[in-house]
Amino acid sequence: MKKVLICCMAIAVVLLGGCGSPPEPVDTTLHTAVQEGMISVTINPKSISESNIDITNKSGAPLNITVESGTYLLSASEAKQNMLITNPRKFTLAAGKTETFLLDTACMNIKRAIPGPNDSYSVGKLGSNNLLTKAVDYFGENNTESFALIQAVVWIITDNANSEQMKSLRTSTGQYVIGFPDFSSAVSIVNRLKAGE
Repeated sequence: MKKVLICCMAIAVVLLGGCGSPPEPVDTTLHTAVQEGMISVTINPKSISESNIDITNKSGAPLNITVESGTYLLSASEAKQNMLITNPRKFTLAAGKTETFLLDTACMNIKRAIPGPNDSYSVGKLGSNNLLTKAVDYFGENNTESFALIQAVVWIITDNANSEQMKSLRTSTGQYVIGFPDFSSAVSIVNRLKAGE
């Protein structure tokens, strides 16, 4: 009788998915996961074009995290640039784990200072109708456009920057990062975005 009972219990456990079945992955976005306390993040800017983000999964389930278009890094200091994430992508993070991911970024404030490794940032989200959100959608998840073109588009939208102001961004050897061809192409892209194309 005991053997029959044990056998029935074993079958029931199998049919119910098992008492120790791992939780199903949860789909969320980076901004929502931060707001709801599902994750904690530490953001470490590497340069104007890249930032590392350390994500700790504080939930009890694996997370599929989408970085939506319009997600940006908000500086705690008004003297430092906010950074638009320019590569919408997805992360998968196991429960209780911490991993570091690389984000492509562009500066959102032409007159502010470039961030450094000791600057504090949080995660923000722009609306779907914001031109910056549309710009990230325009370039797409696997875009192959140059950083110079993307940065020119962002500065035209955020600061109405002209070609002379673009010259404020230079390499360590003093060369201009954004040339006039990049600026001209960026103007055309922004005009198309404004027209809803």
